[in-house]
Order: sequence, then C-alpha cells, then structure tokens
Amino acid sequence: MTLRRRDALIAAAALACARPAAALAQQSADDTFLERTIELELQLAEAYDGEDFEQAALFAEQCREHARGLGTALRNRGGRPPEEPGGFRGGPLALEREAVRTCHDAIGEVSDGRLLPTFAAVMANHGQHLVVLRQRMGRDPIPSAFETGAVQ
Repeated sequence: MTLRRRDALIAAAALACARPAAALAQQSADDTFLERTIELELQLAEAYDGEDFEQAALFAEQCREHARGLGTALRNRGGRPPEEPGGFRGGPLALEREAVRTCHDAIGEVSDGRLLPTFAAVMANHGQHLVVLRQRMGRDPIPSAFETGAVQ
C-alpha cells in the first residue's frame, strides 16, 4: 500500500465516522426543539385550565393536541416525550410568546424538513392565541406584520 493510498483510506474512514456523528448531533438538536415545544404545550394547557374566558378550554385542548402530535413525531424519531411540563413557567401571554419564539427558531434550524409544517402550524396557532389574549388585555392584537414571539 502506498502512502497516498493509505492516506486516502484513512481520510475515507474519518469521513464515514464523522457523517453519522454529525447526523446524530443534528437529530439531537431537532429532538431538543420537539421536547422544548412539548413542554411549552403542556405548560400552556395547564395555564389555560386555570383561566376563565370563553376560548380558554379550546386553547387548552389545542395545546394538548399539539403535545400529542409533537410527541408522536419525537417517538417516531426514537425519542421519549416529556410527560410533565418543565422549565419556563408564566402566564398564558408569556408562554404563548415563548411557544411562538421556539417554533420560529425551530423552523430556521431543524434539519429534518418533515418537521417544518408541524412547527409552522403550531406557530400559527399560537399566533392566533396571542391575538385573542392581546384583545382581552385591550392591547394592539397584531403589533407587527409577522409574529416571532419577541416582546412587543
């Protein structure tokens, strides 16, 4: 074996090992977005269960439905969805902004394109929730043309 041939084989072996590691790292990042969004959905469902306005029960059920769908996506990828809400806590308005922000970030960063429609749909639904919550507070319901979850 010549030096060049051996170097080529070593380089090929290194690439073969690196590609799966990079793919696993990206899958892990995608799974982290799924897990984080599920936690927020569970927190939102819990928060809406404690609210007393016309749409609260509907919003809580929509959040539970999101958690179930995202949980299925995570299980299909070999992950295990969180069963309890964790991490960030707050009222519905703060949680809705965080849910929109998390989905917005996920849309820009996930590597599995099959997750994009799911995050986009969840983000749009939470944008609708934000409009209702802002209206209830007497605030501008649509303070910007595109909701990203940033504080307005």
